[in-house]
Amino acid sequence: RWLQCLKDLEILSLDCSGCELTDAGVANIAGLKFNRLQKLRLSFRGSSQLVDVNACGLPELLSSLSGLQELDLDLGDNRLHNCGVLGDAECLGRLTEISSFRLNLKGCGEAVSGNDLDNVTDGLRQML
Repeated sequence: RWLQCLKDLEILSLDCSGCELTDAGVANIAGLKFNRLQKLRLSFRGSSQLVDVNACGLPELLSSLSGLQELDLDLGDNRLHNCGVLGDAECLGRLTEISSFRLNLKGCGEAVSGNDLDNVTDGLRQML
């Protein structure tokens, strides 16, 4: 319900770090058009609600934020089983335009494969 109110606002900064977002909640946020969003903080630390990063719409959200300057993404200590977003070429390409990027994967365990980390590392290396 509150997401409907956000549609007409020009939001510059969004911090969802204290929320227990589910896959559907992230998908709802991804469905909004944040044309002027400059700073995004998403923390899923310890969340038992978010299961599949790709299914929740996070790749689409990150790819659609053309004005984003700062991204703080905390995927640590949860039960994620699909972190493929980390190796998504379009998302990595989008990160080249961001001036401040922080990613926490501590405690993700098996959710993050070596291939995901290799893709992220390669993408970040190309950005430099």
